[in-house]
Amino acid sequence: MSNYGVKVSKVGKNVKTAANSDLTYKSSVQSSRIQMVVNNQITIPAGSSSGTVTISHGLGYTPVVYAEVMKSQVLPTPSYGTDYIACHFYANNSSVVIKMRIAGIYITYGASNNFNVCIMKDRLK
Repeated sequence: MSNYGVKVSKVGKNVKTAANSDLTYKSSVQSSRIQMVVNNQITIPAGSSSGTVTISHGLGYTPVVYAEVMKSQVLPTPSYGTDYIACHFYANNSSVVIKMRIAGIYITYGASNNFNVCIMKDRLK
């Protein structure tokens, strides 16, 4: 191990003598980098059953992506098994696609959900 840079060891380990497996951070190891963070909303109008948002990332390869979808409106209580809101996402070499589908009573009212997407510069392997 070199004698310069920043190192953080696990609790109970001496940072000066710790093996790499006992470090939680080492500045000489490349860390994940963020390409972009997007906060947006998918809205499905009453009478429709799906909505899609596409986010272009411009990386030219499929990146690692973290996504979070949050309920952003109060909807009627669903009937078990027939009423649902389902969200999923996927990434490819040009974009990240967030899709939302609704069924049952939600088609009558429509639905809207906020989401956050963090697109990393790391390639998905």
